[in-house]
Amino acid sequence: MMKKFWVSSLVLLISLLSACAMTPEYAKDIEYASETDPTVKMDGFKSYAWLAAAAIVNDSEGRWEPPALDVDSEIKFLADANLRNKGLTEDSANPELLAVFTIGLDMDALKTIKLDEASEGMIKNVPQSALVLMLVNAQTLVPVWIGAAKAEVKSGLSEETVKARLKYAIDGMFETM
Repeated sequence: MMKKFWVSSLVLLISLLSACAMTPEYAKDIEYASETDPTVKMDGFKSYAWLAAAAIVNDSEGRWEPPALDVDSEIKFLADANLRNKGLTEDSANPELLAVFTIGLDMDALKTIKLDEASEGMIKNVPQSALVLMLVNAQTLVPVWIGAAKAEVKSGLSEETVKARLKYAIDGMFETM
């Protein structure tokens, strides 16, 4: 009995360590979560349509988005791929679900940064962003799934890195749907 406990504990420890090691360096600051209405069977839905997208952006200098990248289109592209992987097809004429997303961005956000355990910390400008995706039942207009991600805005990133960060966050949100 004790041997099974130790084997199980070792397997759990290895799983946890490998999960931590799997987060790419470019995504270390990204946090995501999602929630599905427990009374809804998501596999009962087969179609969706995009209802809306909104951006709440405080970026007076235009530093957050690489010039050639349309972040809204990239978010839709990544969400579409995840929805297709979940068995849903886009149907703007007769959708069962309505998809909505919003981006919040504050380039002037402040954060307390500690240099070490002994220091009190110092206030520093650390731009913050948030992304919220929601699926709404088209018949009842009640949300059935919501995913959210937040991260620091990293200036000067390549288009490929920004796409990879978005993919990491969006794929993570859809993991438990």
